[in-house]
Amino acid sequence: MFHLIKKFNKKTIGDSALFLERIMAFIVFVAIIAAILSLWEPFLEFWQHRNEGDAFFKFIGSVFSIVIVIEFFRLLCEPTKSTLLEVLMFVVARHLIIEETSPMENLISIITIAILFVIDRFLLAEPEFHHPHLSEDSQHISSDSTEEAGAARHIFSDSTEEAAAARHISSDNTD
Repeated sequence: MFHLIKKFNKKTIGDSALFLERIMAFIVFVAIIAAILSLWEPFLEFWQHRNEGDAFFKFIGSVFSIVIVIEFFRLLCEPTKSTLLEVLMFVVARHLIIEETSPMENLISIITIAILFVIDRFLLAEPEFHHPHLSEDSQHISSDSTEEAGAARHIFSDSTEEAAAARHISSDNTD
């Protein structure tokens, strides 16, 4: 009996957490729409001050913030390791591009991005062409094609022999 109650509580808590995540995802979605609509003001400010060096970076900072929130929204909806890495890459890229940083901070950011790419490439990626049956299948296919080639040679040699015999018969008849 206690086991059933414990199992029910785990399921109820898990379902409740999922429900709360969905509510938060909806709230974040509404905030994203509001933020995208509010980009008009930073864009106009950028356009008015486009000759100043900081104007572009202020606008891009606003865009990057929204992109990071969109990636966070994806993380709420699709909590995978790959999505988490994408969020982290955007956060580090925003820090590297928008913030005024020292050369050491830039180096650390670049190393961080490189580490994230290595993690994504070698630890999370699906192996390409790594199929245990592929070599067996290709050997089977190559042996089949070898047999077919042998059969074709046999047919060709038979037809060549038949043609030679026909020429021989034909030459006998003409004599």
